[in-house]
Amino acid sequence: MCGRFTRTTAPARFAEIAGAVLRDHLAPSYNIAPTQKALVVREHPESGEREMVALRWGLIPHWANDAKFGARTINARTDTVATKPAFRDAFKRHRCLVATDGWYEWRVAGKSKIPTYIRHVDAHGEPEPVFFGGLWSHWYDPAVEDAHALETFTVLTREASPALAHVHDRMPFVIAPAAWDAWLDRRLTDRTKVEALLEAALLERYLAYPVSTYVNSPRNDGEKCVEEVREQLS
Repeated sequence: MCGRFTRTTAPARFAEIAGAVLRDHLAPSYNIAPTQKALVVREHPESGEREMVALRWGLIPHWANDAKFGARTINARTDTVATKPAFRDAFKRHRCLVATDGWYEWRVAGKSKIPTYIRHVDAHGEPEPVFFGGLWSHWYDPAVEDAHALETFTVLTREASPALAHVHDRMPFVIAPAAWDAWLDRRLTDRTKVEALLEAALLERYLAYPVSTYVNSPRNDGEKCVEEVREQLS
């Protein structure tokens, strides 16, 4: 699963990497939590232009009656995303890339859960920004007349790579650059072809290390969240 992640690289840099027009700006965050906004890349639903926008984390399908639905849809499993009612429509036409520098998992050690920060690194061992594969949706509150659209997203997860299995049995779907164009293409609706893209994951070269329990609270932010520790701090 993926319940927290970071995005500290400048929005303009992510937009440049993805070849997208930057529509929204968000301040850097070392502790993005569900219901908060994050930057995603998508094809504009009308113009088809590739854009980077800020959406709320926790996908609310168009048919949901209540915004609280998004609390249980922060992640979508790659093995069921094509058939789950909450995700199958978005999987067909509303795929996106979620900008990130890394994420947190809580490793179980006895009776403790140790927060661990995970980043992808390049061939030289240097951390690099990446994108999670995601889905997005727009929702109108049926209880509000002339409601404005609330746009939300979810992060896809998959079985953890061997290098990270000791931390958690699942990990975000970190999508390889070669698959970005097809993943974002709203014209690609063939389920078999889209499901094939779920194999386009970056599974090698990850850096994982323990961090302070300071990150446990979504109210906390800043570089302290990602500072490596040798033992857990209270």
